[in-house]
Amino acid sequence: MQPPVILVHGFLASPALMVPMRERLQRRGFRVSLVSLPPLAIQDIERLTDALAWNIERALRRTGAEHVDLVGVSLGGLLALRYSQRAAHLAQVRRIVALGSPFGGSALATLGAPLIGWLSAGIGQVRPGSAALTALRQAGVPDGVTLTSIAMRGDLVATPTQCDFPGATLVELPGVTTPLTHQWLIMSTAAVDAIDAALR
Repeated sequence: MQPPVILVHGFLASPALMVPMRERLQRRGFRVSLVSLPPLAIQDIERLTDALAWNIERALRRTGAEHVDLVGVSLGGLLALRYSQRAAHLAQVRRIVALGSPFGGSALATLGAPLIGWLSAGIGQVRPGSAALTALRQAGVPDGVTLTSIAMRGDLVATPTQCDFPGATLVELPGVTTPLTHQWLIMSTAAVDAIDAALR
């Protein structure tokens, strides 16, 4: 049986935004749950990872499964990888699918940090070259975990180059450059198809 799939939303988002993707994956036979993260997921990455850990433990208890698969959108992909690194000794994560996750940092985070950095500890951590992203890269993909990073061409928040990560399989989807391409990822049929393929 497929492990339960946990959808992890991104920055300035909520679980409600992931409901359409949950329903589409459920129709394909996956057991899917959403996460409860601190409001808008604007906090420090480590604090958000603590919250993700609680969600994973709850899903394992509820389903009786030994492993989970994590699907993270944007910042959610970074949180999924960070959790798998911190809990590598537990071997609870089987697969991670990151959708539009800027492992190499986002130029828009650099622009946004002066504007909302006073409110969000996390936005500065997604700037290219940040200590948080450097540590994520140095820790790498834990043994036994498969990481697939899905990127859409034309995404101004997380370009395919920024979504690449050592040890990951990078899947590039066709797309058009618009201010909303990044947001379109959660509704894209091509993205759901790619997630489905990565989880099989």
